[in-house]
Amino acid sequence: MSLFDKTYKIKDMNGKVLFKSNKVDSIKECVELAVKEKIDLSGANLKKADLISANLKKAMLKGANFEGASLVNAHFKNAILEEVNFENADVRMTDFEGASLSAANFKKAKMLRTNLIETNLDGASFREANIQFPDIKDAKMEGADFTDTKFSDDKLREHCINESKKESATTKTAKLNSMIKNAMGNKQK
Repeated sequence: MSLFDKTYKIKDMNGKVLFKSNKVDSIKECVELAVKEKIDLSGANLKKADLISANLKKAMLKGANFEGASLVNAHFKNAILEEVNFENADVRMTDFEGASLSAANFKKAKMLRTNLIETNLDGASFREANIQFPDIKDAKMEGADFTDTKFSDDKLREHCINESKKESATTKTAKLNSMIKNAMGNKQK
C-alpha cells in the first residue's frame, strides 16, 4: 500500500461517514473537496482539525463540531454554521462574512481580526472568548452571550452588549402577531 492510498473520512458525532476521499492528502483537503462538491456536512465532527487557510465558502456545516480546531485564516464566507461548536477554536483572521452563525458556541475561542461582517450571530455564545479587533459591521447579535468575554477595548464591549440586547424586526413581528392572536382569542370569549 502506497502513501497515496490513504482514505480520509469526515464523520458525524455518531461515527457515520458523511464524506470520504482517497484523492486528497489531508483532512483539510478532504473537507475542502466535500464543500466544493456541495456535500452537506451538517453534524460533522472536526474536533481539533487543522484547517488553517481552508476554503469553506458556502459550506453547509450546521451543528458541526470544531472544538479546539485551528481555523486561522479559514474562509467561511456565506456558510451555514448554525449551532456550530467553536469552543477553544482558533479563529484568528477567519472570514465569516455573510455566514449564518446563530446559536454558535465560541466559548474560549481566540478571535483576532475575525471578519464577522453581515453575519447572523443571534443567540451565539462568546463566553470567555478573546475578541480582539474584529470587523463586525452590520452583524446581527440578538441574544448573544458575552459573559466574561475579553474585548480589545471598552467601546467594542459596549457595542456588542448593546447589539445583543436589541430585538430584530423578525422577533418584534412575531411578538406583535402573538399579542394580536391572544387579544383576538380573549375577545371571542
